Amino acid sequence: MCFCIYLILSNSINSSEVFDFKALEDLVHIVKEYIERSLPKITSNIIYGIKTNTLDKVFVIPINLDLKSKIKFLPGVKMEDEDYRKLINQLLVCEYSLDKIAIIKEKVESFNDLEDILLDAELNGEEMALVFDMLEDIEIAALIKWNPFKSDIQAVDLSEAEYELRLNLEEYINHLPIGRKEQIFEMVNVIIEE
Repeated sequence: MCFCIYLILSNSINSSEVFDFKALEDLVHIVKEYIERSLPKITSNIIYGIKTNTLDKVFVIPINLDLKSKIKFLPGVKMEDEDYRKLINQLLVCEYSLDKIAIIKEKVESFNDLEDILLDAELNGEEMALVFDMLEDIEIAALIKWNPFKSDIQAVDLSEAEYELRLNLEEYINHLPIGRKEQIFEMVNVIIEE
């Protein structure tokens, strides 16, 4: 109650104004009546909360400011199997890295397909780096989330393609500026799977 009165005083008193103590007495009286009327209801709610073990529902619990927002990453719809096989065959017979990247840019529309291509198209490290270059930070973060290069899975438990993807992804990340790298890893921590 003193805090409320202080706020009113600090907002009401101006150096050139005369303060009305009668208004303050009226305010104190109103607040006092409110507390006297509300106290029995508050007390009964507390007692009921204790009896039913739901005291957390009686009081407003402050929000945990340490909580971070989550990002729901939607990888998109995969292309039809037949179309995917044709795309992989086209990439496997393509001789030039820049042509492979152009094909990927043109034909790949979902993150799931992109991830599969990184595993199936036998891209070398330079080609993978070119693919990583065309991705947004959130997409790189999603790749790290689903293909972590630091995990409990041993290299012997991964296919050669998975191992190569993780190795190339780690090398790519290590060459990024520190600020961008930190931002990507922050995103990795808040991405949730659908």
